[in-house]
Amino acid sequence: MKIGAGWGAYSQMIGIGDANTDGKADLLVTSPDGASYVYHGTGSWKAPFAPREKTEFSVYSGQTLS
Repeated sequence: MKIGAGWGAYSQMIGIGDANTDGKADLLVTSPDGASYVYHGTGSWKAPFAPREKTEFSVYSGQTLS
């Protein structure tokens, strides 16, 4: 399934399960500057993720999410 373009801007991506307990899987991403964002799943094939939300933690160069 294609979910859209622009994902190459992120350093890392990991499926984190259902972070907001709505029954849909969510995605955590990090940018090269260390910022991290969560994309909550919508359950819609037309728009599988809601707009990103910035998280409170940073991932430094050389660190990984998993």
